[in-house]
Amino acid sequence: MPNPLSQKRRLKWGFVIRGVLPILIVPTLIGLRLFVWRPSNAFGGSHYNQGKNAAWLGVEWSSEAHTTAQIEQLADALAARQLKYVFAYATYLKASGDFNQTYAYAPSFIKTVHARQPDLVVLAWIGLPLNTGWGYVDLHDPATRQKIVTTALELVRNVGFDGIHIDAEMLYNGDQNVLQLLTELRQALGSTFLSLAVHPGLDQAYAHSLAAQVNQIAVMSYDSGIGVAGGWVYQTWLRFQVIATTKALEGTGIELLFGVPTSEEHTSSHDPGAENMANGLRGIIDGLNDHESTPSAFTGVAIYPYWDTSGDEWATYDRDWLGK
Repeated sequence: MPNPLSQKRRLKWGFVIRGVLPILIVPTLIGLRLFVWRPSNAFGGSHYNQGKNAAWLGVEWSSEAHTTAQIEQLADALAARQLKYVFAYATYLKASGDFNQTYAYAPSFIKTVHARQPDLVVLAWIGLPLNTGWGYVDLHDPATRQKIVTTALELVRNVGFDGIHIDAEMLYNGDQNVLQLLTELRQALGSTFLSLAVHPGLDQAYAHSLAAQVNQIAVMSYDSGIGVAGGWVYQTWLRFQVIATTKALEGTGIELLFGVPTSEEHTSSHDPGAENMANGLRGIIDGLNDHESTPSAFTGVAIYPYWDTSGDEWATYDRDWLGK
């Protein structure tokens, strides 16, 4: 006679196998397909490097005096690392409505950089803390937009910058005020190089609208809120940002850069244990290798910030991105 307890156990485990395991297995298989078993190439970073990378540079180069030798040393280091675009912090719009006058030494800095490394493109990084986030700048106001346009013209025509890099935070999908500012900047600046920093997640329609007014978009692909234990999660998150953004900007013809974090600052949205040079480059490379991405829309990486990037991180960059 069958043992009732054994029969109950068989029924119990039969239920687990037929009922519970599929509940666990199906999502697992889907997850593996999405994040692990994805058709992809195995190219290294140097395969995608075009020598058109960038770095965000501190305000001290525009606001403080430096010797010719110091500036030449910086220019040589930027060129050696194939950092063609220099986002040199110039100024930001204060709550008073005035721009901070922090670019008195920019003319001599730019002149020396150009004399030493003529191929470097020095852009004036302008900060706009928008009232759509934690800031106060109201781009709905025509007078505010005009002040920004006037300052941009001054930085290009009188100070000597090669172009403008707008950092408007927070920029959300469909923000027509930012789009209007870019339209007015383009009209005033003509063919002058215009770059825009954006956060990840822009939809295709809005991304195309922005791309119609600028020469370059730099994605601030950090401050993800992923903690130190989630380094691989950050890599995966960045991989899918690369896929989505390259697809969104396909066919626009503009330059597309992805930010690589090297900041040592610990905040609620940034943990350097997860967001760092190694994980940033790995996520970007994985994204470009993914068969769903559009590498033809990609131009390079942008290091944020230059002043926090250590020697070890530059060694990682040289190895994983430049292929040295």
